[in-house]
Amino acid sequence: MDCSLNSPELGPLDKASSVAEDAMENTPELDPLDKAPLIFVDDVPKFQMKTLPVLEKGVTDECLLNVFVEVKEFSLLPMKILIMLNQCRKALANGEDCLAQELLNQLKMGEYEIVDVDDVKCLTKKYQIKIRGINALDIGVKTREKLVEMVDGKQLTVVVYCFDDSGKHWVGDVYCDGICLLEKLCGSEALRD
Repeated sequence: MDCSLNSPELGPLDKASSVAEDAMENTPELDPLDKAPLIFVDDVPKFQMKTLPVLEKGVTDECLLNVFVEVKEFSLLPMKILIMLNQCRKALANGEDCLAQELLNQLKMGEYEIVDVDDVKCLTKKYQIKIRGINALDIGVKTREKLVEMVDGKQLTVVVYCFDDSGKHWVGDVYCDGICLLEKLCGSEALRD
């Protein structure tokens, strides 16, 4: 089994390690109220994000978009992720490539992943986006095909409003090249298949 990593340098690991060490020394106890679920009003945008290029496999049969956003503020990461990245960095420094790869695989099973962007390794967070205005009854094969055609290999801008009823997916307006995907889908025959 080849456990070697392509690059001995993992920039996000160095940043995360520094933040993790600082945070472990100064970690206050959490108030139980800090763990309360988020409640949103559905018609007010909460935040906006720009994604990395979307791959065809990032569009599900339910027309959910699996998108990745580069993590830029390591101090906002969960402590568990910071510790895992720190352990990975130390494993690489000690020549323990198999352990480092195992830690990266664990990271990938969650909502974070280290990906290559223009030959630079970046820590990303995965989001599942449901396009606001499309419900399960609207979705068909042509809808997915049209959506893939519109987003494959492109960066998206997502204006996020809320979680869906299941609490698992963000709901938002999705823009590609400045055009709202919902408007483009509604203008095609894709939603009427």
